[in-house]
Amino acid sequence: MLGAAADYDAAVKALRTQTLPAVVEYTEQAHASGLKRINDAPIRVVVDTRNNRIVSKTGPQSNDSLGDDDGPVTRRLFNPVCYRPTGERTTNWNGHSAIAFAVEKTGGCKNQEFDVGTVYSDAATNELLGADGSESDEGISIDYSVEYARFNAYVMPVRIWAHAKGHGWLFWARERAEIRYSDYVFRPARRQGSAVTSVTPANGTYRTP
Repeated sequence: MLGAAADYDAAVKALRTQTLPAVVEYTEQAHASGLKRINDAPIRVVVDTRNNRIVSKTGPQSNDSLGDDDGPVTRRLFNPVCYRPTGERTTNWNGHSAIAFAVEKTGGCKNQEFDVGTVYSDAATNELLGADGSESDEGISIDYSVEYARFNAYVMPVRIWAHAKGHGWLFWARERAEIRYSDYVFRPARRQGSAVTSVTPANGTYRTP
């Protein structure tokens, strides 16, 4: 168990300790299939990280209200401090030789929405690769996953997906959804009071591999 704890700490260190700059931009694109197929056009999102608020969205599906959202910056899809490892094993993750950590929630993060059961890291580099989990309710079960990649100094989500399957009287239900995040830009900003008022020219653009 001591080995698993140390390996888990190494895998999630960047995500747990990183402090994002004042402005993060990214492109978001959603797809879904099931009762109907959805292929949304890309949306460009700008986030004020100091106030955890979306300040602009541009794109064909950009009429959503601004403010709080469930994106990769304003809401942690997986918060590593909310979990502790209970074991580890070697496995394969999307072609990577990986270490899979079985994890359980700690007592201080009961409101964590993304309920993780397994965390994956690259076996050679300890880089965080992803996390997945599942939940089941009356009539339906959901499997979900989040994938990560490094963008210069930052580890950010690049894909989340969910697969809902009906059972019992909802045996016919099948739904899949996916959101991809790409073209991250990290920027400083001039601030007035507690809000981002203007953005300086980007000092780095890091694209999805």
